[in-house]
Amino acid sequence: MVKVKIVKLEFDECLEYLPTYQVANQITQMVGHDPRACRRYAQRRAEGITPYSRFERRLVSILEIERESFSDAWSENMFLEIFASPLAHCFTAESTDGGLLGYIMFYLLPPEIQILNIAVKQSARNRQIGSLLLKSALEYKDIELFTLEVRESNLPAINLYKKLGFKIDGVRKNYYARPKENAILMSLERL
Repeated sequence: MVKVKIVKLEFDECLEYLPTYQVANQITQMVGHDPRACRRYAQRRAEGITPYSRFERRLVSILEIERESFSDAWSENMFLEIFASPLAHCFTAESTDGGLLGYIMFYLLPPEIQILNIAVKQSARNRQIGSLLLKSALEYKDIELFTLEVRESNLPAINLYKKLGFKIDGVRKNYYARPKENAILMSLERL
């Protein structure tokens, strides 16, 4: 197995990359979360500085993995909108040299986690990285239910989820586009 570390992207890292209109929105929504990050971002924007932050480097890698993994890949704007939510969490798997190998994104909605996306770089697949990422999300305490949907043709992912205890709850017809395909709804309940 490859040596990897799991890294949680922090909200203030994401905030540095969001467009100004979203940051203004965050200032009103995120009162008490980290107003210093909002002020820091606003000051940088006022000075015309857009730093190539750690978050930006990770986002570029996430987008590359997304595009090679999914035929209907999310756009950069879709990622930014999700990162703008205080409910959103993202873990990345990084090699010892700092290269990004995979990511998992989810909404933390206690007592539930809704897994939005998980992907591993093509050259790093079949090394248990997807399993490590998923287990990182499963480690949250006080979570009773984990939910996700997956393309019905994605048998490696379905098998991974089943191996970790997820069960099939149903099918959402024609959920995916490009190509049109059903989604398998899966969940894991903790008692």
